[in-house]
Amino acid sequence: MYYYSMVDGIIMTHSALETDEYSMPCVRVHFERPNDHNGFDFADGRIPHFNFQKAFGFSEDELFKLREYMRNNAFLIWEFAQKGGASVTLDPAVAPNRLDDSNVVPASIRNAGALLAQ
Repeated sequence: MYYYSMVDGIIMTHSALETDEYSMPCVRVHFERPNDHNGFDFADGRIPHFNFQKAFGFSEDELFKLREYMRNNAFLIWEFAQKGGASVTLDPAVAPNRLDDSNVVPASIRNAGALLAQ
């Protein structure tokens, strides 16, 4: 999985451009958040299908919002997926002691997600 964003404690990551079972291009999108049982709630979906193949721990209302998040950000997710992932380099001038997501993740993905914040 590549690029990510985090909104309200939910982390979204996505794959590079792939093909589905019908040989059509798609991008796998994964959402997860820690739960109170020492595990994770998750939802695995795809663009452009905008459906979830697997989900655990999210309510129907939350899944609806996550689906809308995928729809609203599909263009950006697709664009970054076509590039095949992030090229990560540590520049001591930028991040002397740690790797901050602002140095790796494009701002358009890092700041996307106003829908989930509502």
